[in-house]
Amino acid sequence: MSTEELATSSLLFSYGTLQQGERAQHHLSAARFLGDVHTIEPFLLVDCGQFPGLVADSANPSTTPISGELYQVPEDLWPALDDYEGIHLGEYRRTQIRVTDANHHERTVEAYLWAQQWTHLPVVGSNWKAYRRRHFPSV
Repeated sequence: MSTEELATSSLLFSYGTLQQGERAQHHLSAARFLGDVHTIEPFLLVDCGQFPGLVADSANPSTTPISGELYQVPEDLWPALDDYEGIHLGEYRRTQIRVTDANHHERTVEAYLWAQQWTHLPVVGSNWKAYRRRHFPSV
């Protein structure tokens, strides 16, 4: 990306269906993959029905750092991503979180957090791709 492109984009933490090899990765075709990362703060990753939801609940003992991917997203792509994630329906909300990579480079990035009731949903663990392969191998 050019300096101008970097100035008009921001970072996305993807932990579910937008990741490489997942069913909705095409929504990030205009974004640049920067590498694998994980959250610094612990979260819950829940199974919302063949797609995950990231939940902030510091009181829950099942929270853990969540694995995912980091993308440089052009500013003009955010409205389409917000539509895909159901922001207008109240399914997810976009917020900033902190992630780190294998070299311990920390960054503040955008992430979609599940905004619906979740206490009845199964907890996935720390990695959606591994969970999906076990529970939904044909998806």
